[in-house]
Amino acid sequence: MHFTKDLKPLTNLDLLNLVEKLGIKNFRGVFMRDTLPTQIHPREVGIVNLDFSEGQGTHWVCYSKNNEKYIRPG
Repeated sequence: MHFTKDLKPLTNLDLLNLVEKLGIKNFRGVFMRDTLPTQIHPREVGIVNLDFSEGQGTHWVCYSKNNEKYIRPG
């Protein structure tokens, strides 16, 4: 089965739509690595692109913070 012809990079809008559909609680936002907020909430979930805002983007990673405990996915 060949489905790679339909693959495309995910945009921040794609990710925001998925977050809304999944109903992810405490979602903070989608950020480039140099645009992360300076104020950290006690509980938050976010998605970060490892590129700088001047770039086109490289890889998306997610994070979750629950009070003092950081949770690293999978």
